[in-house]
Amino acid sequence: MKLRWQTCLQFNDFLYGWLSVGLGLFLLSEAICPGFVQPYINLNLWLLFWAASAILEVLLINNEK
Repeated sequence: MKLRWQTCLQFNDFLYGWLSVGLGLFLLSEAICPGFVQPYINLNLWLLFWAASAILEVLLINNEK
């Protein structure tokens, strides 16, 4: 049980890290060059999807055991 929660927390920290990086890139690029941010939003959405699917996979695998 403890290992499962530690794994979840590690993936959640990873997810929050990517969200922070995405938000930082968004604010920086909007400050420097407005309208230039669209590729970063698309990249961040793909990374968010990848991180969320990894969290769900870990949760589902741990629930099956």
